[in-house]
Amino acid sequence: MIIPEDGNMADTVIEKYVQAQEVDVPEDMFEEELRLLLIEEAHRAQYSSFLTGEFRILTPEEKSEAYEALKKIAYLNIKTELVIKNIIEDQHIEVTKEELEEEAYGISLRQNVTLEQIKDFFGEDLSALRQDVLAKKAEKYIRSLTG
Repeated sequence: MIIPEDGNMADTVIEKYVQAQEVDVPEDMFEEELRLLLIEEAHRAQYSSFLTGEFRILTPEEKSEAYEALKKIAYLNIKTELVIKNIIEDQHIEVTKEELEEEAYGISLRQNVTLEQIKDFFGEDLSALRQDVLAKKAEKYIRSLTG
């Protein structure tokens, strides 16, 4: 998934880069991502109806349009994941312990919690943050190519 660094412009740059790449998206990955997006959308609609007290039934045309939009999002999400993975491998991108600590500290400031709470959540070695930091570095690499 795209992790924006500087807002919508970052998303646009990365999305254009990803779309231009030749990457095969495995059907099983696409189907699983689509399934998860459909569940998320159903939960969002249900939550919205709880908040507003309104229950809206989509027309068949609206359902079809929503389904097609979610298919495009699922495809782009998986393709982005694969492109990022390829960049990490091809460019030999690594993450240091210091970078993990820096990211954890940033999260603690944004969430207004202690660094210890962040470590409790992500693990003392912060290894659960590793993929996010790698993805951010790969996205920074993409922006350096296009900027």
